[in-house]
Amino acid sequence: MIKPEAGTGIAPIVKEESIAYFEEILSALHPYLPFITEELWHQLRSRKEGADCTVSPYPGPAAYDETTLKTISALQDLIRSIREIRNKNGIAMKEELALKIFDSEEGRALFSTESQMKFVSKFGNISDIEWVQSEVSQAVSFICGATKYFIPLNKEIDINTSRRLRTSFNNPLVLATTSQEVLADFGNSIFGNLIADSQKHNNDYDSLVEAGSLSFYLKSLGIETSPDFEEIKNQAILRSKNRIDIYENAFSFYFASGNQEKALENLNYLNNLEVKLSEFYFYNGIYEARWGDFEKAKEELRLAKENNYNVSNLGLQQIVLNEFGLKGEFNKQIEYLDLLIELTSDPNEEAVWKMIKIDSLMRSGQTQEGENLLKELLAQYPKEADQKMILEFLKSICISKQ
Repeated sequence: MIKPEAGTGIAPIVKEESIAYFEEILSALHPYLPFITEELWHQLRSRKEGADCTVSPYPGPAAYDETTLKTISALQDLIRSIREIRNKNGIAMKEELALKIFDSEEGRALFSTESQMKFVSKFGNISDIEWVQSEVSQAVSFICGATKYFIPLNKEIDINTSRRLRTSFNNPLVLATTSQEVLADFGNSIFGNLIADSQKHNNDYDSLVEAGSLSFYLKSLGIETSPDFEEIKNQAILRSKNRIDIYENAFSFYFASGNQEKALENLNYLNNLEVKLSEFYFYNGIYEARWGDFEKAKEELRLAKENNYNVSNLGLQQIVLNEFGLKGEFNKQIEYLDLLIELTSDPNEEAVWKMIKIDSLMRSGQTQEGENLLKELLAQYPKEADQKMILEFLKSICISKQ
């Protein structure tokens, strides 16, 4: 941490050690970049005549603390994760965040000294670090290494931020590592803000569409919203009859609710439009997979992929897969999972489909094939934290189906 706080100078000992460190780097690079390293060597400090980089001792191997290197690497990964959350949620670096750490042996080892806390506080712009014993509501959670972290977010979220946050409900890693209770609490607070925003702006169409989307997600978590989806849809249509977003939401909502008649009604509306959007292939595909022609479903989903639409909508595809499972159609479920694995280009999504396929193989009595796929998946993700997440995800699937 060479860079000093604003308004303060670099401590003499820090400056001297930093220069010595750069001198070693220049000496090591000199045989390969003689001219530029010699120039930089004399820029670092005043030197006597003849004290050139070319005659400086070449650095040799030295003792190092492997634990310290691992700690620094882990802290860098944590800072990177915090910054990714800022980027995804539109939070400027100048805005301070709080960080909650799930109390664990690994977490305590990582933050064993005050300097490690200061490192994260400075480079992540963290105002407060706190240890917790349970899940944190209204927070984005993530796993770094083997430790779970939470970043609480303000409930008063503007509509653009809420859109970005809503996408996390369809992120496989979020769903795999965050409890439904936390997702429900977080989504419910955003829903309330969107409804208030729509009323404040005379039933603003975009706010209503976003509220409709969240109503669908919350429904999948067992939460009824007020107003309910049909009321939201009617308000949106009155506000703008020619836009189709709300009909797409309506199809998703009724598809998730198991209302085939209403789902088909909204799907027909979309299919009868003059414009054929790539997502329509997807909607037709999952409808046919659940309630129609399985071969046609595969054809439609391939068309969606060819038209650059991501068919790995975890929430809706999980409904199709559950339908196969409830009917005991495990071979069809496995065939469908193979299609999703083929069509996805996201390694995280592919891992989720493979995990569900492992469960399907086991349930259909194809134990050896399931064990082989699990070994393949664990080999694909050699890090201990990733393997732990995979095994926890598989365990959660088994518990939910018992």
